[in-house]
Amino acid sequence: MDPEERSNFDKGPRQSGKTTCLLRLKEKYRGEYVTLEDYSVLKTVEEAPRQFGARYANKRTILYLDEVQYSKNAGRNLVAVLNTSYFSRYIDGYIRRRHIEYL
Repeated sequence: MDPEERSNFDKGPRQSGKTTCLLRLKEKYRGEYVTLEDYSVLKTVEEAPRQFGARYANKRTILYLDEVQYSKNAGRNLVAVLNTSYFSRYIDGYIRRRHIEYL
């Protein structure tokens, strides 16, 4: 995996293996796996997306962010997270077109 800064989005139907794919990538390339199914994580992304991104910025790691569709303002919040740092990011979840208009 190229350590250059980049973002990848994995979109697909429910139960199609997106989370399994993220977890396997994490096993192979290491990094941090975070799911927005966890209410405390979701709350942080909603209320302070830049601070959330800063948690991982200094680690220079891959961030595997799962279930982003739970964020009410997914597009805007993801842009704030992505703009906080230098790290590779893999973002999973079904993002409707209205959510990615900011990307």
